Formats: sequence, C-alpha cells, structure tokens
Amino acid sequence: MRFLHVLYLMLFVLTVLNCLVFDHTLCFHEHVEQIARNCNQRFYLLQQLRKQGLSDECLKVLFHAIVLSKILYAVSVWGGYISIDNVDRSNKILR
Repeated sequence: MRFLHVLYLMLFVLTVLNCLVFDHTLCFHEHVEQIARNCNQRFYLLQQLRKQGLSDECLKVLFHAIVLSKILYAVSVWGGYISIDNVDRSNKILR
C-alpha cells in the first residue's frame, strides 16, 4: 500500500489556473517545457506572418501579445522556484 502511495506522489502533477504545472516538489520543469512548446508554435506563426509581409511594428505588437504575455503570466509565482537549467531554457526562448 505504501508503495502505491509513493508511486502516486511521483506521478502527481498539478495544474493551477489552467497554466501553472508543478509536481509534489514544487518543481516547475513541466511548466517551463509547456511554455517552450507554446512559444515555439507562436514563433512559427510569427515567422509565417513575416513571410506574408506583415510589418515589423505589427510583428512586435504580436510578439508582446502572444509570446511575451505567455512567458510572463504568473512569473512571480513560479519564477523563484525554477532550476538553473529551466532559467537557461527560459532565456533561450527569448533569444
């Protein structure tokens, strides 16, 4: 019985506010990975819009609206709990 409880804790991942994803150790690795996946999709969208001739000013507005807002949402909650690897991953998204 105790083994099942430990296994459950190891697999337990909680989603709060439909975006913050963390496990029982308050590690936000899954959350950073989810942000990276979403931002990569949105960067692809911006790339396609640039190919269609959208101006740089409009692309900048869209970047702030659909990429930067995704990264900064609730950063005060999860930003202090991420590992150095996840900090590097977050910085790589913005480069």
